[in-house]
Amino acid sequence: MELVATQKMPSAFAPHVTRAELYAAGEQLRKTCPRSSHADWKPSKTRPDPVSLIEEADKGRIPQAARQKRIEVMVDRGERHGSA
Repeated sequence: MELVATQKMPSAFAPHVTRAELYAAGEQLRKTCPRSSHADWKPSKTRPDPVSLIEEADKGRIPQAARQKRIEVMVDRGERHGSA
């Protein structure tokens, strides 16, 4: 199997982006997508209801097992996001 390089591999000696450059890039992006525009987001009319998706996935499961699975998911998300 032949490996084809499609990207330049990062070098340990390549210049890194500075914190100031990252900040400036973020400022530039905020001009095109300000935080206030996030409140205007509306879900697609064809987007399924998230609760009904969970209920559909629970069909055929033992009720206690389905409940326990939801608890485990909530606990896992809390641990990953540092809010547990």
